[in-house]
Amino acid sequence: MCVDVYNNVGPVVQSYTCNGGANQKWSLGADGLIHSGDPNLCLATGNPSQVWAGPLSDGSYAIILFNVAGATQNITVAWNQVFSIVPSTVSVRDLWAHKNLGQFSTGFSSEVPSHGVVMIKASPVA
Repeated sequence: MCVDVYNNVGPVVQSYTCNGGANQKWSLGADGLIHSGDPNLCLATGNPSQVWAGPLSDGSYAIILFNVAGATQNITVAWNQVFSIVPSTVSVRDLWAHKNLGQFSTGFSSEVPSHGVVMIKASPVA
């Protein structure tokens, strides 16, 4: 699956089967924004920290904390931004470090290096 500019015009982006189209090609511009194949379309809102999340088949979420700024930033995701029904406790695993980070009640924060990404799996605790 690819991140795709819906209908090639935006502003909506979606997860879509990869087809190599310009609306699925992304680059980090000198302005610090993520641009699609069309230089007039970008994902950034001007905020140097972004949180992207998507549901997984087991009820958990894959979450990306993305820092487009020129310096390290502390980025926070609140569970009420991700889950439609907010669990009381969420177990967090760093997907790239293959490390369980613990259980969190309201959200999760991480230091993210300049132009860096932290990717976690957030799973409701039963």
